[in-house]
Amino acid sequence: MRLAVAAQLLLAWLGRGQGNRRCWGGQFNYEFCCPEDMPEGNPDCWDKRRYTHRLCCLSPDEELPPLRPVNPAASRQWRVACSKDLGGWMIHELTFFEDDACEKSLWRYARTLDSGHRKRFHPTYAFDHWVMGADLHFWYSLPVEEGNEAWLGLQLARPSEVRCVGLWHNNIPHVPVTLQRWEDANQTWLDVHHWSVALGGEWAMLSRGAHNDSGSDLLASDL
Repeated sequence: MRLAVAAQLLLAWLGRGQGNRRCWGGQFNYEFCCPEDMPEGNPDCWDKRRYTHRLCCLSPDEELPPLRPVNPAASRQWRVACSKDLGGWMIHELTFFEDDACEKSLWRYARTLDSGHRKRFHPTYAFDHWVMGADLHFWYSLPVEEGNEAWLGLQLARPSEVRCVGLWHNNIPHVPVTLQRWEDANQTWLDVHHWSVALGGEWAMLSRGAHNDSGSDLLASDL
């Protein structure tokens, strides 16, 4: 115990007058940012989040916050799921968007994800940016039986939050759709939003920001 305390005191003494070394670079150093005649430090050094007087001048051992704020609702893996008893779910095109207006598509992805498909109807066909009613290149799930789900999605290049789904499927007149994301902490899929009606035979733009009777975000208490 005494050795541990002595080691901590030695480290504190060695770092005295240097502040948090993670903060410094170029002209921004301890002398410039933490002068004794400025109780809150040099304001030219601080950005109010990552670089602050407390973190840089008074906390030599504390890690700095990440460059970008962490979005707890972001994930690298997203999918749409349908639990309706179907002979098969036929999706001609699927697009994920990061905004409620369905304008900023998330098109960089590492691989496709699916619940299983019939021969020659691969999941990549749903992400080929081509859709027509007579298009023969679409994703066709295995039969959906009661108690199971058909699902299709992506593993994205970076963690993102999906705010809108663009879906062109061929199940007439409509199916219920649930947006799900993968949670690494619990190693499970979480329901994020549910739309009771996603029309078939046309583009269904399913926005989480469109508050109506056919869709709702799912809170932790709903799961």
